[in-house]
Formats: sequence, structure tokens, C-alpha cells
Amino acid sequence: MERSFYKLPELAQIFDMSLGGLRNAILYDRFPVPTYKIGKHRVADKTVVEKFFEEQRNIGLSSLSTGSRASNFE
Repeated sequence: MERSFYKLPELAQIFDMSLGGLRNAILYDRFPVPTYKIGKHRVADKTVVEKFFEEQRNIGLSSLSTGSRASNFE
């Protein structure tokens, strides 16, 4: 049976962060995805992580269609 959550080392890899940086972001409430404890492990639900990236993708696509993004070529 596949787990329905990511452990911190997996989250660090997904978000391209160091494990220490991830722990600090969670500690100071700066990590954008909610985490919770299962036993001795801090985890994030896989579906919530997927929805976070889906929402970020939609924001990016929306800014492209409205032309509100800043151009780096000016």
C-alpha cells in the first residue's frame, strides 16, 4: 500500500530545499504547505502538496493570459 503522505526528506527534495531549511520554514510558519505529525515523523499530505503546485501553476498561467507579468527583456 502506498503512503498518502511525504516525509520531510521527500518534501525537501520536492521543494528543492535543504532539510534544515525546510525544518526552519516549518518552525517559523513560512512553509506554504501544512504539515502534521504521525508518530515521530512530520509529514505533509500528498494531495495537499499536489494541490499547492496546481494552484501555483494556475496563478502562473493566469498571469500569462492577462499579460500582468513583468518582462525581463525590457
